[in-house]
Amino acid sequence: LLTPAAEVTIAGHPDAPDTKALLAAINRRYLPELALVLRPETLDPAFATLVPTAAARVLQDGKATAYLCRGGACQAPVTTPQDLEKLLKQ
Repeated sequence: LLTPAAEVTIAGHPDAPDTKALLAAINRRYLPELALVLRPETLDPAFATLVPTAAARVLQDGKATAYLCRGGACQAPVTTPQDLEKLLKQ
C-alpha cells in the first residue's frame, strides 16, 4: 500500500522471443503494485479505447519495447530484459 502504483506496457508480438524475454524479466520479481499491459503490434481501435496510453507506446527499431511509468512519470523505453530489470529495481 505504501509503494506507488506502476504500469508497464510491453509493445510487441505476444509469441515473439523478445516479447517473452521482457515478460520473463517482470515475472521473475514480486511486483504487487504493477499493472501490466501487453500492446499488440497492430493496435485494434477497441484496445486503444480501453488503454488510451498504449497507442503511443510502440516498438523501437522493430524490437519489443517496455515502457515503465510510476506516479504519472514515465521512464525512457527499453528493449532488453537487463535494462527493464534495472528500471524495476529503482
